[in-house]
Amino acid sequence: MLARRRANVPRIAEDSIESEDPRRQIVACAGAPICAAAEIPARTLAPGLADSAAIAGRDAPMVHVSGCAKGCACARSAPVTVVGLDGRCGVVVNGSARERPLATLMPEALPGALSRLAETVRRLRVDDESAAEVLSHLDRAQLVCLIHGEATGA
Repeated sequence: MLARRRANVPRIAEDSIESEDPRRQIVACAGAPICAAAEIPARTLAPGLADSAAIAGRDAPMVHVSGCAKGCACARSAPVTVVGLDGRCGVVVNGSARERPLATLMPEALPGALSRLAETVRRLRVDDESAAEVLSHLDRAQLVCLIHGEATGA
C-alpha cells in the first residue's frame, strides 16, 4: 500500500533545478498566512528575492527566510537570516532566527539589502572563503551600513 502511494507522488528530477539556480541559495518556512506564528509571508518573499538576482550566483550568501523567531525551516546559523518581526524583516548575519537582528527593514527594502551583502561577499572573498567567513570579517557597524545602503569602508 505504501509503495503504491509513493508511486503516485510526483518526483522532481534531480537535474530540474540547475546548480546555478538562485533559488538554491534560499531556504524558507511556510510563513504567513499558512503558519499562525509567522509575522511575514516567508515563502512568498523568497522567490522574489531570488528572481531579483539580489542573491543569485554561487558566490552569494545562503539566505534563510523565517516567518518568525522559531526558525523552523533552518534551526542552525546561516550567513544571512531574515526573520519576521511585526510585519517587518529583521536581518541577522551569521546567526539564526532566534538572534537579535542587526537591522529591521520593510519587505520591499530586502532585495537591495541582500544584494549589497552578496556583492560585498563577492568583492571581499579570498580563496575558498565561505559567505559566512567573509561576513565575519566585517564589524557590526559595517554590516548595518551595508544593510541600510549607507557608505562603508568595507
